[in-house]
Amino acid sequence: MKTPHKRPQRAVRKLNPLTNVKAMLRLNPFAAVLKRKAILTIQKKNRDRVEFLSKKHGPKEPKSKATTRYEQLLQKRRDAVKKAKAVKPKVKKAKKAPAAKVAAKK
Repeated sequence: MKTPHKRPQRAVRKLNPLTNVKAMLRLNPFAAVLKRKAILTIQKKNRDRVEFLSKKHGPKEPKSKATTRYEQLLQKRRDAVKKAKAVKPKVKKAKKAPAAKVAAKK
């Protein structure tokens, strides 16, 4: 009679590398470079398209919501820094007496 197994063997779930990035990187580490290149290519294509349309239709370039939100955030930060600098007075540090003179006074 055989002794029972202490731990049951669990099956490892196979991940689809086309949908799971970690599985793809295990199979092909260069996939990360290809993916990044594809993203940069798409971004460049979109920038070129916006530039072309702005030249064609006029000088005004349409701003995305993310761009306007980012500009508003920067403006709020600038205002907060100015406000903080205006409120905060500069404090001069008091000079301490040298250690030799303090010891002599005792």
